[in-house]
Amino acid sequence: MPTKRQLIGGLRSGKLRNVPAFTAVAAAAIAAAACATSSAATRTAQARIGSAAAAAWQPNSSQVDKSYNGVDKRYMTKPLPAPKLKHGVKFKVGFLQINGTVKALAAQEQAAAAEVKALGGSLVELDAIDNPQQQVNQMKEMLDEGVTALIADPLVPQALSADFKQAQSKGIPVITVLADPQSSPTLTPGVTTDIDNASDYSVYVTMKQLAASLPKGASFGIVGFAAPVPSLIYAAQRQEYWGKHFGMKFVGQVNATVATGQAEATAATTFFTQHPSVRALITFNDATAQAAVTSAKVAHVKNVAIVTPNGGEPESVPLLKNGSEKMVYRAPWEQEGAQAVIAAYDAQTKQHLPLPKILQLPGVVATKSNLSSIPFVS
Repeated sequence: MPTKRQLIGGLRSGKLRNVPAFTAVAAAAIAAAACATSSAATRTAQARIGSAAAAAWQPNSSQVDKSYNGVDKRYMTKPLPAPKLKHGVKFKVGFLQINGTVKALAAQEQAAAAEVKALGGSLVELDAIDNPQQQVNQMKEMLDEGVTALIADPLVPQALSADFKQAQSKGIPVITVLADPQSSPTLTPGVTTDIDNASDYSVYVTMKQLAASLPKGASFGIVGFAAPVPSLIYAAQRQEYWGKHFGMKFVGQVNATVATGQAEATAATTFFTQHPSVRALITFNDATAQAAVTSAKVAHVKNVAIVTPNGGEPESVPLLKNGSEKMVYRAPWEQEGAQAVIAAYDAQTKQHLPLPKILQLPGVVATKSNLSSIPFVS
């Protein structure tokens, strides 16, 4: 079982991950406030609440595709405002991580840690490393830990519903991240708010731009993930739907058995063997897209557009620059983490109520032409 790790503002007593630049900025602001006079320090303390959310990347309004009218649209509202700091409040946040070795998810968590620190709290994180049963066990451990709020990035949301309801009965708000990709108005029982990355919108804009860049009726396929992760299953379904909607021809899907580079490369190689003349391959994350680039070269598959509607990690940048990857949807990972903490604090301190049940945070499609204007995960 992974070791429990206590975080205060992004710093671990156990293993350290690289702290993104925005976390360092927030820490510097906090240090500066400590050196000020008491009145100035109070003003600075109020100003820094929401600093991680303010520093976290998100697209501007001109980058959001106004033609989208799908299920996410009604929930693509403004991010939550910075809360007021309530002195004397114990704010101990439990963070259930799916897999912190994924840089995008690590950035999400570090933004959450920075926001927790700005609110004068502490954060305890447990990492399931893609193991649903491990996450169920860790949820129970979190309840025993005495946390005052929970943020969960659940592998299988329904598997945690009983514990979510138990937390709710104890007055512990539960905020999920990426748990309601379908924008269902009925959340997992016990959940206060879900913060998501607009999964349907992400696929819509990616497939729309992909179809426009290829000949009419171009073929496409999918490399998915075999584990029963609802968000990834839903994403693959929407990739097929929107691809067909924009006039492309779906030829098939091959799933990676586990989330490792070797398994992802094997899945991509299998797909290219079955469909050597395919024009586009949609992958479920950055790492899979990168594995597909290598597999395409090994299989001598040319003129294939490799894209992911679920990315933003730095390794994709050189591949976009040299054309090995066609498109990467840069999801607002850091904003998701910061917003989850704000929602948890609001729920605990009774601010900005009622909180939205669902908050869908859109990203933007990165290509070689606009790459310089889109910062990727640090």
